[in-house]
Amino acid sequence: MKKINGARIKTQKGDMPRRSTIGSAGFDIFAWEDVHVKPGSFTTITLPFSIEGGEENQTVSFFVRSSYGIKKGLRLSEDGDIRVPGITKKSYEPFVLHLHNVRDEHLHIPKGEHFIQMVIGDHETNRAPLLIEEVSDTEKEKSSSVKGHVEESGQDGFYYVIDEEITFGPKEQKVIPTGLKGKVEEGTWLKVIPHIHVRPFLMLANQVGVVDCDYYNNSKNEGNLFLALVNTTDDDIRVIPGTTLVSLSAHPYLVAENEIQTNRVREGGSGTT
Repeated sequence: MKKINGARIKTQKGDMPRRSTIGSAGFDIFAWEDVHVKPGSFTTITLPFSIEGGEENQTVSFFVRSSYGIKKGLRLSEDGDIRVPGITKKSYEPFVLHLHNVRDEHLHIPKGEHFIQMVIGDHETNRAPLLIEEVSDTEKEKSSSVKGHVEESGQDGFYYVIDEEITFGPKEQKVIPTGLKGKVEEGTWLKVIPHIHVRPFLMLANQVGVVDCDYYNNSKNEGNLFLALVNTTDDDIRVIPGTTLVSLSAHPYLVAENEIQTNRVREGGSGTT
């Protein structure tokens, strides 16, 4: 079950962060004013809310909304590095984020738009049970799923290994349907990050896949996991069969005492929040 930890969200301005569906691990964060990021540049923002109370080891992690990462080239950075797997802070810290626009076009985030996700956890290394299954042959055919398989990582998680070659042009982004789905318990989420061996040249467009428990066996696509991978180099990349692309692990999340409740049920999606 989801854990109520005594934390409360205090908003100074703008919309209060809230979950979009019953099974969402992340809070949607909405722009409280228009945000502009020049092509190939970055801007720094301070989120207009804080989290008061909670547990001693409580952490707050921030991730780019998948559509902003995949379609608009938004990244979060730390010390100038856009390949970091999300930004994690202690809940008592000011929530200062660096937004990078990797595209050649001006990025405008309108006031009221959901562009960042926030997950509250009791410790970022805690693990939860995870079951990986294949989607149906019908779904595999419909999505043109790439051939691959999973291997146990030895840390209550899995590695996704491709069984066919994938090529990327310089800076090219490709969406890879895995033909797999992940089942996690209520109150937990599936974390997807690039494997350490491919990080020098591949990253997820949304940096971290945040897969909610209600994505599994949803009514639209069974929970098929899609990976939006980007070649970060200026060279052609050939990813050969047997390459481990990503690591998959499940983690618990915490619920704030005063958060806005929702009854919305998830339908479809691409596998990440």
